[in-house]
Amino acid sequence: MSAKYMVVSLLLALTIYPAVKLSLGAALRDRTARHVLCQENLEYPHESHCCLNCPAGQFVKEACTKPLTRGTCAACPYDTYTEHDNGLMQCLQCTKCRTDEEVTRQCSNTQNSQCQCKSGSFCSPDQACEFCKKCSRCKPDEETVKNCTSTSNTVCKKKIATSATVLVTVGVIIPVIVAVGVVLLIYLKKKLSFSNFTVVSCKSSEVVKVNMDDKNNTTLEEEERQSAGPLEPQQEREPFLKESPPVHSQRRRLIPLNGQESLKKSFDLFEELDINYHNRFFRRIGLKDNEIQGADNQSPADKMYELLRLWMEKEGSKADINDLLEVLFSLDQKLSAETIIHKAITNCDFVYEDVKTDCVAADIVTHHGINEKPC
Repeated sequence: MSAKYMVVSLLLALTIYPAVKLSLGAALRDRTARHVLCQENLEYPHESHCCLNCPAGQFVKEACTKPLTRGTCAACPYDTYTEHDNGLMQCLQCTKCRTDEEVTRQCSNTQNSQCQCKSGSFCSPDQACEFCKKCSRCKPDEETVKNCTSTSNTVCKKKIATSATVLVTVGVIIPVIVAVGVVLLIYLKKKLSFSNFTVVSCKSSEVVKVNMDDKNNTTLEEEERQSAGPLEPQQEREPFLKESPPVHSQRRRLIPLNGQESLKKSFDLFEELDINYHNRFFRRIGLKDNEIQGADNQSPADKMYELLRLWMEKEGSKADINDLLEVLFSLDQKLSAETIIHKAITNCDFVYEDVKTDCVAADIVTHHGINEKPC
């Protein structure tokens, strides 16, 4: 019985051993491939061995077949790069600068491109930079501690009034007060001196003088005219001054030379608007009171820029400088509107819609009476 049991056990062992050996061998190979250790920055793992990295500016086209050898490397295609020795199977894509950024370093096959905010704007490196913000300007009662850079905003601090400043201020204010007082005295004196005066009513055929102190008295000329008899009837003449009817002329529209970029650049020009009209202007262009109040902690120039940028985002492709100018005209801010139009054309950001040349022709005087230079 024991001999028969031993024979059966031997047959089972001979049957199971090859399968167990094969399974252990495969597991060992997988474990070796997974746990192969290669030198960092010098080698990369492939199957169960290490291959040497490809140099910067190249990538691994085909991995090596023998340990510690280099496979086939190929140069990075256009607009891709690798900055260091690597075992990458494809190169990295070059970074594209946004429209509000400028390129400080072009991309090559060994280095990525570098971008920074354009002059007059910044983006803090410790924040998500979705767009560049406009640099702040110090208020009149502040002084600049640090100028704005591409990565930091302007730093301002309150001015400290020195004794010299106080003396200068007093030395300026007192003479102004004295001068205003003198002008008022002269004005009052003249006003009193004209309490007795003669009103002259002029017509083509007669002159009548009336003494304001005694309306019942008549002058010598009037007595002589009465004694001479009645005058011949005359036709009633038109008054000397007539109120001219309002002139409704169609204003010339502006078109941007560089799309939304021209419109965004024109926002700085709207600092021309009197600060007392700011909130009415913002409401007329469709901004809500809470949006306007949200920018109250900024300087007037920064508030104008940020709220116009918000307006442009809300309007999208419909945003048009002509709509902003029409609001200024409706607020009776004609001088500000015409100054903005002149600067926008002079800066070569806009042209009139009916101008067929690339920019404003030289030595042409516009209907505003301003000689605009060519671009």
